[in-house]
Amino acid sequence: MNKNNRSTARFVRCKVVVISALFSMPFTGHAIDGVLTDLQPQPNFKTYTFDQAIEPDFTAHEDSVLSRNGKVLHGASGKSLQWDWSKSGASFQYRNNQAFKNLKGEQERNVAKWDVSHWLSTFSLWVYNETASDEKLWFSIGDGTSEDARFYMLLNFTGWRELKALYGRDIPGFPNQKTADTLTVFSPEGNHSGTLYFDDFCPRMEVEERFVGPTDYSPWVATEYITRRAQRDPLPVPESITDAQMADMKMITGRLESLYTRKIKPRKISTEKMDELRALYTRWNISRNGTQIDGLDIVYAAMAQFENGLAVKYYPASFWKKNVTPIMEAYQAASDEDMKAELKGMLDGLVDLWLQQSKGFKDRGVARDNFVWPILAYQDELKASGRYGELVASVQKVAVDVSFLDVYPYAQGSVYTASIAASLYPVLLKENSPEKWIELLEFKRWAEHVVHHAEFKPDGTLHHHRQHYSGYSIPSLGAATRLVQLFSNTSLALEETHKQVRRALEVVHFYIINNHGPRAFAGRHPRQRTNLSPSFLNMAKSGDPYTGESIDREMAANFLYHAQRNKPRKAYAPFVKKYTEMGVTAAETPSGHLTLNHSVAALHRRDDWMAVVRGANQYYVGTEIYGFQQNNSMGRNVFNGMLNVISSGNPVNPDDSGFILDRGWNWNYWPGTTVRDLPFDALAAHFLVEEYYADEYFAGGTSLGANGVFALKFHEIPPTRVAPPKRWFEPKDYQQRIKDAMFDESHHARKSYAFFDDLIVALGSGIKNQDKDHRTVTVLFQNHLNDDVVNDFVLADTSKTFPLDKTLGAENAWFVDSQRIGYYVPSDNDEVQLSRGEKSSPFYPSPRVNTIVEGRGPMEWGVIDHGKAPKESGYEYAMLINADESKMKDFSVRPPYEVLQNDQDAHVVRHAESRTTSYVLFENADKVDAGPLYGASKPCILMIQEVGEDRIKISLVDPDLGESIGKGDDTYVANKHYVIGTKVTLSLNGRWWSNIFHPQAGEAYADMVDEECYVTKVEFHCKQGLPVEIELKRKEKI
Repeated sequence: MNKNNRSTARFVRCKVVVISALFSMPFTGHAIDGVLTDLQPQPNFKTYTFDQAIEPDFTAHEDSVLSRNGKVLHGASGKSLQWDWSKSGASFQYRNNQAFKNLKGEQERNVAKWDVSHWLSTFSLWVYNETASDEKLWFSIGDGTSEDARFYMLLNFTGWRELKALYGRDIPGFPNQKTADTLTVFSPEGNHSGTLYFDDFCPRMEVEERFVGPTDYSPWVATEYITRRAQRDPLPVPESITDAQMADMKMITGRLESLYTRKIKPRKISTEKMDELRALYTRWNISRNGTQIDGLDIVYAAMAQFENGLAVKYYPASFWKKNVTPIMEAYQAASDEDMKAELKGMLDGLVDLWLQQSKGFKDRGVARDNFVWPILAYQDELKASGRYGELVASVQKVAVDVSFLDVYPYAQGSVYTASIAASLYPVLLKENSPEKWIELLEFKRWAEHVVHHAEFKPDGTLHHHRQHYSGYSIPSLGAATRLVQLFSNTSLALEETHKQVRRALEVVHFYIINNHGPRAFAGRHPRQRTNLSPSFLNMAKSGDPYTGESIDREMAANFLYHAQRNKPRKAYAPFVKKYTEMGVTAAETPSGHLTLNHSVAALHRRDDWMAVVRGANQYYVGTEIYGFQQNNSMGRNVFNGMLNVISSGNPVNPDDSGFILDRGWNWNYWPGTTVRDLPFDALAAHFLVEEYYADEYFAGGTSLGANGVFALKFHEIPPTRVAPPKRWFEPKDYQQRIKDAMFDESHHARKSYAFFDDLIVALGSGIKNQDKDHRTVTVLFQNHLNDDVVNDFVLADTSKTFPLDKTLGAENAWFVDSQRIGYYVPSDNDEVQLSRGEKSSPFYPSPRVNTIVEGRGPMEWGVIDHGKAPKESGYEYAMLINADESKMKDFSVRPPYEVLQNDQDAHVVRHAESRTTSYVLFENADKVDAGPLYGASKPCILMIQEVGEDRIKISLVDPDLGESIGKGDDTYVANKHYVIGTKVTLSLNGRWWSNIFHPQAGEAYADMVDEECYVTKVEFHCKQGLPVEIELKRKEKI
């Protein structure tokens, strides 16, 4: 390898922070005003290589010698540091007065559950050992006379290994930041001589903590993983397994193989293709020395610029997919024996390199399933060479996130995509044996337990990062359905997981319109598309967990529904035919009202239009922001009651419904929100990661029939969690960032939406803050205008609608926006401002580009202007979907609803046609006395519908998930307050009765309590944010 390539290999190691950032978290500045530039990690300390000389920082003590040797890391040319010693206790020193300064991690907690990315200072050194032993190589850090930290490396290996450990989290003791300047390396104990080789030594490397885990030679690193694995005893391995158990293993393994089977026809591999594959293989610099193999580092050889100018990614996620797989495909197809032999040599080299290096690194599961097909395709050759079992075991060992022995396993919603494939699939690839059977049993035990301690919620919500986040939850559900199907109809079937996944998938089915999800759930993935057909097919094949039928007919109907809305796939055809012949017809388009209190959201859908409202409470994160690229970096107001209506396009989709964010979108004006109109550089993220819990529990809703109501108490607060963590900042620096972001904790509002068919009634009260510099507005709408709708706007007495700037005064006002949504604003509101024209705003042009540019395009927006520093302001407006001029004229003359109360205490709306009244009781309300409701014992949200002359239906929810549950507390079965729930007593006008009060074990229910003075009291036992619905009869009519 020439000198330039030698430099390239060094670049791979020295620039690890920059490289890692490309596929994890880039720490770069914000182009608006550079507020994030100082949050990038400090540069790594110098990495020492020994190509030219041994620097004066290194000195050998008595009975040892330092020299340079040709054993070079990763197959590059050059030299490494050779250390020979002739007596036990020999040592050499490295001394530099800056090497152990500015170390991060001294106060760092031992992180077992990842919240936000943590970059910590790390010790890194590569060691080459010729003879494996049980001895330890000791390291000491101090000032040369006293010791601050001491750790070791087991020499139980041959070849190159990297010793990597975090200061604070892993290394016992912490170097004194004022005096530490010396690293001393001690030879193993015992009276003998020896030799070791060292390369790529970095005393301080900034690394994301998730990628540093324990190894066979450093078991003391990340000991939390080891501790967790010790919490539950493994199941005993039987001497043999039954025929039924063997049949189940064969069935499950066969299903996995069928998932990854590829039909590759024999063909001639072109010369150009072979040259491409040779170049791919050559980049690895693979060399052999007897049984040892060396080459580029799989983990960190990312984005290295080779002589041909190609950028390549060699970290574990890409090793199998980008390197092994294309060579394997050619090997399977090659008809020429010479080519086949050459390709086999490449495969053997890559496999052996993996076997060598995988003993020394951990990958948190991002390798996913990229290894499955290559191993299956090459299994005969691997078995013939005795490497199959070793390779499967190595892939399993690399994944560190999942331990099937955890007592109380916790997992983010992404566990099904990020970890299970890399942890479970290697088990399935093993030869069938009693040991494999026990591992599968342990997996079943883990999976059935984790489904309650992961992020599945009782309303069907699937969380990631403590929020419903479709960018993670939908892919996770896809992976989870494959998991359910793999184990279905065997003794290892995942019964509880099956039910939870099924329910969560039904929720997603409700809110996906033509493969698009609402912006309210998008988080950092604003334009997510998804095809649910594969997920529903998996569930259909898994059987009905409730009836025991071998085909789940409801899931099959949903599969047919989504298959019809996507391009035909050959793989679907047999199942479409089968289910159709069984009499299964495609499901109807979802319609109704879905309350998701564990998403702090509600969805109101009628065929192919949908309205989604999103809030936040003290239990769950309202939104997640990353301060770079297309990661919701200016979306902090999304959870402030945003109302996302998707109603336009052919087929209907968010873009044609006006939600295009890169062409002039005003980041203040999320529809439905009540916000202070701030400069964009204040809205932009001032931390690398920002997550927002509210400090109010009151946010949620309930539904009755196909209608519903949603409400929240909004209070603006700074982000609850940030990265880097708050403790990393100087107090003045942290407070300055909060000040620059213009957070105002005096800003409050109480907001509600009542949904009745195609009508939405929005109320606000208690709007107040002390901001005298920026106006406060409630956003009616904001839409991007494509060419087809740029002139589509209806406003009385207005002919020219683009451009348009108009203020509506004290009179009742109505208008229709470009999305055919009519707005009615009664006269007792603050003034309404409408604007249509060319707008501009900053945005990130690409998810891969970390520079903000100006976006410009035709936009429209409307706001209710509450002025600066409002005091107890409010609003009322109504929205009519699919409106036109004629409908809105009739609407304004006779609105089909009546607001009975709109103040700090309650929002009450009556809808005449459905004879339904929605109640939002923000405070204790002993006496409401509006419609059928007289009062309630505590704040709650309910709807009452009058049915005929002698019946009423009631649906009630208490948004309080449990007494004494605080901000961010776990809402799992382990929390007794969450399980117990709360009680709400309603007082109803009149005498009412029912004979169907009967609590069901573990479920929410209602019970008749008392009747006095023509007031009936009903006690609702509320649990887990789920609505309780009852029907009552007038007692006089019985």
